[in-house]
Amino acid sequence: MDTRVMEAFNALSYEAVRRHTWNHTINSDFRAGDTGQHGLGMAIDFVFFEKKPGDVPVINQFVFTVGFGMFRRVGLYPYWNAPGLHGDLKDGTLYWWRDRAGKYNYGQTPADILTWKK
Repeated sequence: MDTRVMEAFNALSYEAVRRHTWNHTINSDFRAGDTGQHGLGMAIDFVFFEKKPGDVPVINQFVFTVGFGMFRRVGLYPYWNAPGLHGDLKDGTLYWWRDRAGKYNYGQTPADILTWKK
């Protein structure tokens, strides 16, 4: 994983503990053979939680992560076993969420994502 992603996530996770006493788990970072940001080492998938993955609402994780501003692009995954986020450092700003059917829904602002429907 690129050190810039590690530094961004380290700062984010430190603040998650300090502000909310949230722990974290990393679901995925570098993926050999991936043609996207994971394959470049520029992305990370993660979940914040208090006692067990899934106990912090994914919307709360999203608002915290976007508000902290470490990642340019943030994806929200409410249908993972433990709902969580994707963060990456690709140029530009983009937000998205993946619905139950696996369809990606994109927005240019965090507000576009906060209106997601289950």
